Amino acid sequence: MVPLGHRTAGDFEDSAARTGKTRGVVQVAASTATGVYSPLVRAQPLINCRDVQASSRWYQRLLACVGGHGGTEYERLWDPNLHTSIWGSDGLILQLHAWEVDHHHGPMGDPSRAVGNGMLLWFEIDDFDAAVARARELEAPILLDVHRNPNANHRELWIRDPDGYTVVLASPDGDAKEA
Repeated sequence: MVPLGHRTAGDFEDSAARTGKTRGVVQVAASTATGVYSPLVRAQPLINCRDVQASSRWYQRLLACVGGHGGTEYERLWDPNLHTSIWGSDGLILQLHAWEVDHHHGPMGDPSRAVGNGMLLWFEIDDFDAAVARARELEAPILLDVHRNPNANHRELWIRDPDGYTVVLASPDGDAKEA
């Protein structure tokens, strides 16, 4: 295992060969003069949930990801094709946290107020059509059905998760052909 921050372009090429996923490998190799991948920022979105385990199952099914922490208070979801370390953030998709648990940081929100006002959980998904089918199987409330976003030239589906957050599934940019 190569620690996060010390992955070389070759590591990504090896991963691409193993998984068949090659998006981004060329950009990583070309963007690092030393051949070492060391991102300056790694998003680690976290949302509060009423039922962490139920939300974990819902997101795992929707996004075809896996959970890595488990439990009733906290969960980490990641892409099994990208994750290489048990606590590293490579491949981390989303963190789930129970509303009523304050751990070391105190409360992170007020569960009596509306969740996610103005915030979208936006996921670019390579298997967009399959993800849309999974969203329909989950009977996720549809806010905006599959449509073409002309700015990114990709397809989107806007849905609501079990806690009321708006979730956007998007195909890769450039995926949608103009009609």
